[in-house]
Amino acid sequence: MSHGPAAPHRAAARHRAALIASGVIVAVMLAGCTNSTETTSVEPPASAGGPSMAAVSATNTEASSDEGAAASVPGGPGEPIPPRTPPSTPSPPLLTTAEGGPEVVEFGAPDSFRCLANGIEGQATIGWSVPSATSVTVLLDGTPPATGIQDSLPYQIPAGPAPGVGSTIVFPCDSADQHTFTFVWALGDATTTRSVTLSREAAS
Repeated sequence: MSHGPAAPHRAAARHRAALIASGVIVAVMLAGCTNSTETTSVEPPASAGGPSMAAVSATNTEASSDEGAAASVPGGPGEPIPPRTPPSTPSPPLLTTAEGGPEVVEFGAPDSFRCLANGIEGQATIGWSVPSATSVTVLLDGTPPATGIQDSLPYQIPAGPAPGVGSTIVFPCDSADQHTFTFVWALGDATTTRSVTLSREAAS
């Protein structure tokens, strides 16, 4: 077999071909490793320690359910406080006479009436307690005087409603030496009457 100058050239060519082939194989392996790494990092394995999407969804659902239950409790967040109904107070018993009129528990009147310093007005204050009365009528010598302070006489100044505690009657001092004061308390259609006659107080 002849070994001429071409033999070394053929050996070098084979060596270069082997190097090229090796380089191609290495490049392919590197490319495969790169693709594998990218593919693996896209999505973690299902066996990872974190909760799955289904578990997270279930947790959120339970939390929403708990919040709805709390909101539905009366007086809870977002709900008005129910109004409190105070206990009812029983009405006091009616105090009546045998005829059904309101009972007069107390009645007080002075022994006489007096004239004021101006010498024009006279007055008398009568007090009473008639707990079951719904209205009262005051009469001065059989005629009801006006209620409240007036420019002309006579008039009465109530010290309270019908059950008590009384009234002051103001009248002309020089009209008479005696005056009769009558009080008629009513309870429905039934009435109770008290009268008292007062004389002018003697001048001192």
